[in-house]
Amino acid sequence: MAAAPPRPRASYFVCASPRTGSTLLCDGLGRTGVVGRPIERFDDRPQVDARYKAALGAADDVDYLDRAIAAATTANGIAGFKIHWHQLPVFERMVVASHAAAGAGAGDREDYRLALLGPARCLWLRRRDKVAQAVSLYRASRSRVWHRRVAAPAGTPDAEARIAYDFAEIDRLRRLCLRYERQWDGYLRRHRVPALTIWYEILSERYEEVMRVVLDFLGFPEARVVAPALAKLSNAESLAWIERYREDARARRVSTDADALA
Repeated sequence: MAAAPPRPRASYFVCASPRTGSTLLCDGLGRTGVVGRPIERFDDRPQVDARYKAALGAADDVDYLDRAIAAATTANGIAGFKIHWHQLPVFERMVVASHAAAGAGAGDREDYRLALLGPARCLWLRRRDKVAQAVSLYRASRSRVWHRRVAAPAGTPDAEARIAYDFAEIDRLRRLCLRYERQWDGYLRRHRVPALTIWYEILSERYEEVMRVVLDFLGFPEARVVAPALAKLSNAESLAWIERYREDARARRVSTDADALA
């Protein structure tokens, strides 16, 4: 029987919702080389779940969790994970399966989780402007253009230019983003996990400053911050859509006043 992989001495979770800057943050954290490799490794879509397992050569949930933790851990024993709210049940399912496979000697589930991941912290990514978040999510999901590297050619891809404005769908996504945020808020309060709140609007404008705060929170204040590799996707058209949505919402008496949590 193969030896179990070494467990991380500490871990953290980037608690995200779509279009809150999670890829920007995780790319920067991963490039420090000392705070884990926080990329998405869990998904509730069967085809994506199967692709993740195949990439790590895993046979089942238990095997995959072991391999995913090892892949997320840097040589100094720090593991980093990025999880959207809708992906959290998949991670929890794998922890339950791993705990059951470990047998009675593993202790209760919380003790097992601690042995599996070490003490855990959370980085909670939020976005104040839910309308801008919904517009960004709508345009990215329709164009399939989710990110753009700084070195990529300037200009709007044809796929983005062909997208049609849709008030109803943007409004549905705005409410979905708000629901995800409320769910994360409830989860973090219930579990009392040490958490650092990171606002997208500040991260995108003061990247290095925010990264320094994050690294200090994780216990690595001297880690090197590398310039961001991702460029903003927002452009004049997306900004015009945000204003158009707000005008339409006022005309339809759709209130967005309660979008942001305290």
